[in-house]
Amino acid sequence: MATEPKPPATPPSEPPPPPPPPPQDLKAKLEADKKKLTEEREQRAKANEEREKKKGTPTPTQEECDLLKMGHSVELANDGSGPDPNVPKQVTADETQKPGYSHRSMSAGR
Repeated sequence: MATEPKPPATPPSEPPPPPPPPPQDLKAKLEADKKKLTEEREQRAKANEEREKKKGTPTPTQEECDLLKMGHSVELANDGSGPDPNVPKQVTADETQKPGYSHRSMSAGR
């Protein structure tokens, strides 16, 4: 049996690449991309600042410890933990309200 030779495979035809954009469009795109990058950097910087503010410092710095040891009053940096839950709350009576019960009179003459 004789085999017939196969014709060479032809690559599929691809569309020609699009023409390069005119220089004005390229400049406008470049400016738009620069503006977009600048805005993204500003947003990222703002988010980083907010995260750092919320983060706080868990322990006092060495300088703060040294000043406290020397007897100076130092306001420590906020560690982000909120108020101390172990500190008792001081409750005061509202002096504008009248008591809901009557008192006995303590006069000397009965």
